[in-house]
Amino acid sequence: MNRKNFLKGKEIVPVRGLPSINGQMIGFTGSHGGGKTVTSETIVECIFLAQSGLPVFGKGFRLNPKELLGIVFIERGEGSTAQLLLQKSVNILKAIRQTDSSKIVLIFDELGTGTQEAAGLKLGQDLLRSLAGRNISVIFSTHITALAEFAQEELGVECLQFTKDHRILPGIGTGEMEVLRKDTGFDQLLS
Repeated sequence: MNRKNFLKGKEIVPVRGLPSINGQMIGFTGSHGGGKTVTSETIVECIFLAQSGLPVFGKGFRLNPKELLGIVFIERGEGSTAQLLLQKSVNILKAIRQTDSSKIVLIFDELGTGTQEAAGLKLGQDLLRSLAGRNISVIFSTHITALAEFAQEELGVECLQFTKDHRILPGIGTGEMEVLRKDTGFDQLLS
């Protein structure tokens, strides 16, 4: 394989600034295209490598590989997004009943997506509330600002915002839809 063409136009952005997740909840918020999903996928891949006994390379990288890894990434085109989110979440909630909570990592990408915002907010609140205080490591991303605020204020979740230029900062970020609309030329076509 020609390494020059491997990434072809894509810059590798290191993941920096993530807190320890052992027994904690972390919320990813922020810009569309800021790297929330890619960061979640990278964490999953590192856990798979560690569980397999393979080396995980990274500067200052430490990982306590868990026994149970629950992942909810919604693949578009497989059916109703809300139904997929619920079914995958049900499967995970059933599976974690049989495992010591300190050995679990759960990752929910776009928690609350696929339905009306109020219903997604309630679903996310109920799920996070049920997992809080159980020593389960949880990472979730969401564009529902009220869900991130609830998680931070009511459950003590550490929220991180991903910026358009792929930086990770403390706090709750927005999707920066206004910037995205401008950058894509959407607003210009409306006039």
